[in-house]
Amino acid sequence: MIGAPWGQVLISKLALVLLMAFLGGLNFFSTRPALTKATTPGPALPRALRPVGAESVLGLAVLCLTGLLTVLPPAAHTADHGHPKPPAGHAHGKKFAPAEGASVRIVSPKEGEVFQGDSIPVSFKLVKGKRGQHVHAYVDGELMGMFSSEQGTLTGIKPGAHVLELRVVTADHETELDAADRVRFIVQ
Repeated sequence: MIGAPWGQVLISKLALVLLMAFLGGLNFFSTRPALTKATTPGPALPRALRPVGAESVLGLAVLCLTGLLTVLPPAAHTADHGHPKPPAGHAHGKKFAPAEGASVRIVSPKEGEVFQGDSIPVSFKLVKGKRGQHVHAYVDGELMGMFSSEQGTLTGIKPGAHVLELRVVTADHETELDAADRVRFIVQ
């Protein structure tokens, strides 16, 4: 989490929230009584309002970091390359539901395609069958996105060789069907 931009922004946001909580306590126990005593405007009033202004600025910074979190790719777990892949029809011990006519075929990226940068355009042909609704996109076994339309972009892909797997999923967003396609690609 510390190495990913998403995690760094989240940690910064949490630190600012803690600082806001501290200032909130300070404002409650010291600024509030000072403002109650200051019945007329004078030099004591602006000094008493400084912690309130600081807390407001921190609140704005927390909102900005929250907005930034919505555009950063989520931190992916480190792929476990030391263990063999689960057998066909299973993922992490989970059995796939029958395809019931669903299928997916990756059009882009092509097998072995090389990309510059961390954005990978994805397009595919989806046959929904009886229960398919959308696809989940896995990179090196980690869920990296979901596509309802037949094209999109995966971001935050680190340099190296990767495996993209698209899997057809039902409307409940949990039931994955035994309908998938894989390609290998490289990010430089």
